[in-house]
Formats: sequence, structure tokens, C-alpha cells
Amino acid sequence: MNYNLIILVFLAIGCASCTNLPESQSGSMGFAISPKGGCSFTPPSSWKLDTKSGKSQGALVVAYPDGSTYANSPVIIYSRTLPRDSQTKSAANAAAAVVKHFHSNGHSNYQSRFVKTINTGRGHKGEIYAFSGDNWNNYEAACYFVEDEIINSIVYHAREQAVYNHMWPDFITTCRSYLPVFVGQ
Repeated sequence: MNYNLIILVFLAIGCASCTNLPESQSGSMGFAISPKGGCSFTPPSSWKLDTKSGKSQGALVVAYPDGSTYANSPVIIYSRTLPRDSQTKSAANAAAAVVKHFHSNGHSNYQSRFVKTINTGRGHKGEIYAFSGDNWNNYEAACYFVEDEIINSIVYHAREQAVYNHMWPDFITTCRSYLPVFVGQ
């Protein structure tokens, strides 16, 4: 039996239904998919997924706590998928690329630091890096999952350090829900 075909059929059904999702919905799973694969994540049940608001910034699905919107939420979680190539082979390379991008866009104090490694309980290891020093004084972290051809990241963004610290357990819970999605072979 061709399991890749079965997975692609479920992805096609899932992606087709994503276009019919309401703008935001609680208790759902988010996907980030590129031509080489992607990932899914499930935020805590007190968070909702939004399939529309983050698109202009390259985030197909964003999550934020119930009672807020993408525009006013003090904290969001989203996912990105990067190709794994000669310059980006590891989580450390991916974090360094983010810092380089911010530096080239005028954020000279932007920096990253390794925080810790987590295990999902499903056989996947994620490496968390914290970021700070942008021109807006935001607080961010990314949990990188290195796969064969891609690096998936679950990104955590807060506008204030107190909120960042308070909601950190929700970020870790979301990271532990990570599952890779492989497209074709």
C-alpha cells in the first residue's frame, strides 16, 4: 500500500477544508506546508487558530489566546518551514539566519541564544532559541525541528516580557504537539 498517497489524500482534503474554516477557531490543529514538507501543531485549547490574519506576513496559520485578535493579542504562535540547504543545516544555522536577516534590516542589537532541547514524546527533538533586541522590543523564541530536507519552526512572539514569561508554558505545550508532514517521496 502506498502510504504517501494516503497521506497526500488526507492533506488534500484537509487543505481544501482549510479554505472554508472560519477566520478563527478554538481547539484546532495548525499546519505549515512547503513543497518539501511541513508540520502541524496544536495550541492549548484556550487558544484559537486564525487562517487569515497572518497571511500578509507569511504565516498561513497563527494562534493566540481566546478573547484576543491577531491585531491586539499580546502573544502569538505560528509556524514556518525552511529548506535545509548548504547554509542552513541545523537549528543553530536557522537561528543565525534569522539574526542575519534582522541585522540586514536595521536591527543591529538583534541576537539569539540557545535555551534548551525538548522532546515531543513522539520521537521528535526540538531546539529552542530565544531572540531579542529588535527595534520594537519584542520577545521571541523559535523551536526548530530538523528533518531530512527541511527545518520546521514553531515561533512564539510577545510584545512584553511579562507576557512572554507567563505564556511560556503554552509555547512549550504547543511545541510538544509538533508532528512533521512529509510531501511525496
